[in-house]
Amino acid sequence: MNYCGECGHKINSTNFCTNCGASFKQEPKYEPQPTTSQPYKDYSTLGGWLMFFVASTIIGCIVASIMLLYAFATTRTVYEMIGNTIWLVSFVLQIMFIYQIIQRKNMFLKYYQHASIIGVIAQLLLLIIELRGARLPASIIAVMPEIELMIVLYIVITSGAGIVLSTLYYCKSVRVRRYMGNDEYMKNALFSFKQPPL
Repeated sequence: MNYCGECGHKINSTNFCTNCGASFKQEPKYEPQPTTSQPYKDYSTLGGWLMFFVASTIIGCIVASIMLLYAFATTRTVYEMIGNTIWLVSFVLQIMFIYQIIQRKNMFLKYYQHASIIGVIAQLLLLIIELRGARLPASIIAVMPEIELMIVLYIVITSGAGIVLSTLYYCKSVRVRRYMGNDEYMKNALFSFKQPPL
């Protein structure tokens, strides 16, 4: 049996004293939780998907340099030389893209778009040269124009989608926009998806 701490009267199992009305129920005190808003990330370093794209481009350039050396060493025709030269231009533009990103220059998106488009052109040219020079059975040669068209369409559609999606990322990503410090790179691009100012 408990007694009231205020008046000493015996209390039942109620939450208050029937004699003086003192409350015994321990009500949780409301203490507002401090608002801990997530601190805004400043994204001043290269990271996230941006770092992934830069790293994959660096790896691609290393592989492409080896392939270019082999391609120029084994070139058989003038058309192959033209295709390899176009591929070399794309390679140089990719290196410029990496430099522009790391140095936070405003031309990186333009270099990326040019490198990608020129790379697709070189890929298509070299593929058609390879298909035309291959010794294939007569049954395949009969349908070669259709095969070439399907391959060309596949490469153009998938590469075009990749260029558009990457450009969309570079234009819409808060990380890229904060890392670059401004939106000038969108003005210099071949095409972009405009965003409001930071």
